[in-house]
Amino acid sequence: MGKKTQTRNIETILTLVFAMVVLFVLGIEMIRQTQATVLRGLEERANQAVLATVKGIRSVIIHRSIYIENLSLGLSLPIYNHDLVMRDLYKANQDPFVSNIYVGFEDDGHFIATYRDHKGLIKEWHPSNDYDPRERKWYLLAKDSPKVIYSPAYVDVISGDYIVTIAKALRNSDDSLIGVVGLDITLNQLTNYVKSISIGRYGSIFIIDSEGTILTHPDFGQPVQNVKDLQGSAGKIGEVMLKGEKGWSLLKNGKDSSYVYYQPVDVIGWSVGVLIPQDEVTGSSITVITKISVTGMLILMLTILLLLYISVKSN
Repeated sequence: MGKKTQTRNIETILTLVFAMVVLFVLGIEMIRQTQATVLRGLEERANQAVLATVKGIRSVIIHRSIYIENLSLGLSLPIYNHDLVMRDLYKANQDPFVSNIYVGFEDDGHFIATYRDHKGLIKEWHPSNDYDPRERKWYLLAKDSPKVIYSPAYVDVISGDYIVTIAKALRNSDDSLIGVVGLDITLNQLTNYVKSISIGRYGSIFIIDSEGTILTHPDFGQPVQNVKDLQGSAGKIGEVMLKGEKGWSLLKNGKDSSYVYYQPVDVIGWSVGVLIPQDEVTGSSITVITKISVTGMLILMLTILLLLYISVKSN
């Protein structure tokens, strides 16, 4: 009888060990599956946010490019009418995304422009005598291109804000250069648009231009920086974004880490990124894992009690 009892006890112990191993393996697999599920969910939300941002940027750029196309047609007419041109400039400048709109002429460097002041009023801008539009980057980029160009970010001489220019060369029927027409989109408008998009609880969106300048970020309260100046994993992520690649990367910043999802804006060579704190992924996983662990422990305790009861009953 003693040997039978001993055998049963050994069987009970082995059964308990087996049950614990099974629960441990299942727990590990549940953790892996839970983290993968949470990450897939965040990836989907990040992808949707990036697509919405890319779509919004394209919409803003393409829509404002129409102003440039229409103005270039009117300015390319044989007879130049200053009053009609100024009317068109004032009309286009009513757009809340447009901070300035202007025309520079090749022959004598003449420049006409309108801008929106801090009160929202549209006014004509008269530059200083030494201002020559033909020396400005937006002018040089446009005169060498047959298409509409989109400049990298730069400081506007009127407002002092960082802006992006859309411009196009004006040409005669013989293809000789008349000048360049352009308009500026303030990054403040892009920032407001980006802030309106949410990803998870703490996710945020940032945008870089074709030269790596960080155009907008919800936490961006300092002079514009360039991803080329970033070090470590942030610098490596900036490099792949500048190459126009799409994907996921892990950004390590001291004790804090974040997942970064990025996708290019092929129309203008920009790239949009979504920053999601790693804690948001692991935090969601831990919540689920905790529930699973508590449930597993309860099952294990009930199993142990049941086996002990059977063992005692058998004795």
